[in-house]
Amino acid sequence: MDLEYYEYQRRHAFREYEFYSVGPKGRIRKIVRFRPFSINGFPCYNLGFGDWNEELGEVDYTSVSNNGDGPKVLATVAQILINFTTHYPDVVVHARGIDESRTRLYQMGINKAWDEIKGLFDIYGYTGVKWEPFQKNVPYYGFLAQPIEYMILQEQNEYYMPSSPKKSSKKKMYYKEPIEFVIMEPVTDLIEMKKMEAARESFETAGFPREFFERNRARKKQ
Repeated sequence: MDLEYYEYQRRHAFREYEFYSVGPKGRIRKIVRFRPFSINGFPCYNLGFGDWNEELGEVDYTSVSNNGDGPKVLATVAQILINFTTHYPDVVVHARGIDESRTRLYQMGINKAWDEIKGLFDIYGYTGVKWEPFQKNVPYYGFLAQPIEYMILQEQNEYYMPSSPKKSSKKKMYYKEPIEFVIMEPVTDLIEMKKMEAARESFETAGFPREFFERNRARKKQ
C-alpha cells in the first residue's frame, strides 16, 4: 500500500497481530484479532481491534488513545487485513465497532484506502436492512470483505494480484434463510461476543451475499 503504516508482528497462525502507535502519548500497543465463525458452513472471521491493557492483561476494545496518528493506525489495520487474507484467502472477514463511533472509524479507514483496496476486496456494508456493495458517503453498521482473487505475499510490505478483477453483472443475490451461525471457538471476552451477536443479527436480518459462496465454489473447481 502507498499509505504510510506501522510495522507489525504476527502470531497464533496469523490470527493475531500487534503493532505500536507512536505519538504524543508515547508508544501504545495495538492488537488486531481474527475470531472464526461460519455462516451455513462458510468460513468467516470477525476482526477485533483495540489497545493492550497491561494491568488487566487483555485487549481493551473501548480505549480511545488519541495519539495523533489515526490515519496511520487505520492504514496499518488495512494492511493487516491484506496480510491475513493472503494466508486465509477463502474466508470473509466481518468488521464492526463496539458502537457507531467506532464503526465510523472503520468506515473512515475504508474510505481512505478505497482506491487501493477496491481492486483487492469485495467490500459490503450493512445498512441495518440489507448488505450492499460498499459506497462512499453511505453510513454502515458493519462491513464484510472477501479477497477478489488469491494474493501471494512476497514481503510484509508487498502484495501481488495475478490478474485484474472482473465484476459480475449479475444481480446480487443473498442466502436469506435459514441462517446457521456457528462460533468456531470459545469466546470469553464480552465485547467480542457482543460483536459476534451483532454479526449474527445482521445475517439473520439481511442474509449473506451469495457472491461470496459462488466465488469459493469457482475456486475449488480450478
